[in-house]
Amino acid sequence: MHDLETLQQQIKLKLAESDKQRQAMQVGLQQEMQEMERRSRRFAEVATPLFKSVIRPRMETLASFFENARLQSDPPNHPLHCVCCFDRNEVYPATTKLTLGVAPGDAMQNVVISYSLEILPIFFSFDGHDQIALEVDEADPDRVAQWVHRKIVDFLDVYMQLQVVDQYQRDNLVADPVCGMHMNKTLAPLHTEHDGRTYYFCTDKCLKRFAENPSEFLPKPRS
Repeated sequence: MHDLETLQQQIKLKLAESDKQRQAMQVGLQQEMQEMERRSRRFAEVATPLFKSVIRPRMETLASFFENARLQSDPPNHPLHCVCCFDRNEVYPATTKLTLGVAPGDAMQNVVISYSLEILPIFFSFDGHDQIALEVDEADPDRVAQWVHRKIVDFLDVYMQLQVVDQYQRDNLVADPVCGMHMNKTLAPLHTEHDGRTYYFCTDKCLKRFAENPSEFLPKPRS
């Protein structure tokens, strides 16, 4: 009987120790959740102004210079991100998407400013991703603005290459119907319409000769 009572006491002791451990874990979990909530609020206090006053205005400025640009913000599942989509056109013959945004990092102790660039099709190499991580309380708007400014300029250096890389401009190559000079039609100084088709010219002299007698310079119809 003595051994049974001892066993019962030991079981009760173990259960009591287990309850204390569980209670301590619950308290620790609650404290951790409270700390995460505090960090989340602090992140929002810092990140939201950075997005609204630093990132989005600069993306709006960029988009304002391109007729083919469409600006989006807060895409699904990616709040505080701004996306600028550039539609394909003759001058820039590729579908392009630039994304700049703010996200939490390292248990919300850091603010991560990210840069992402997609170009399709791809005919040359470029850096498509970059980011900086700053402690939440050290995310200085001026420093973020400098980084965003630099990344937008980097983007422009890449995007401008679409005008000169041969693979992109292949469909823009045309020949002056008068002198036969090959040129990029987006750079041709002169052009005219004839029978619903556009013809491009390197000089005013060629254009005048064509206008006087277009049939002289067009392919003869097959008999």
